Amino acid sequence: GAVLRQRVQDFVRRHHGNPGLDPAVIARAHNVSVRRLHSVFAGTGRSVMDVVREERLGGIRADLTDPRLRHLTIAEIAAAHGIGSPTTLGRLFHAAFGVSPRELREPAAAE
Repeated sequence: GAVLRQRVQDFVRRHHGNPGLDPAVIARAHNVSVRRLHSVFAGTGRSVMDVVREERLGGIRADLTDPRLRHLTIAEIAAAHGIGSPTTLGRLFHAAFGVSPRELREPAAAE
């Protein structure tokens, strides 16, 4: 299980920008059933979609703080990491990091 779990995490890291990335796509890419995929993460405290969400949000956070990417809008950065809805991004980002994407990018805006 640990080897498959690591392979899945590596796959998610490489493909998290695909907005259609879900357990069915991940399972198919690894020639396992969705049920088997979920069972590999059982007991870890994280679901397959938790892994996808964490990877996406981590990538967005890194890009928002990268001065080389200042020319990109928050929406463009989010879309590149598989999150197309500003509402969804705001909710997930705030829940994960305690600030909005805009507050992270522009700390002065939060004061």
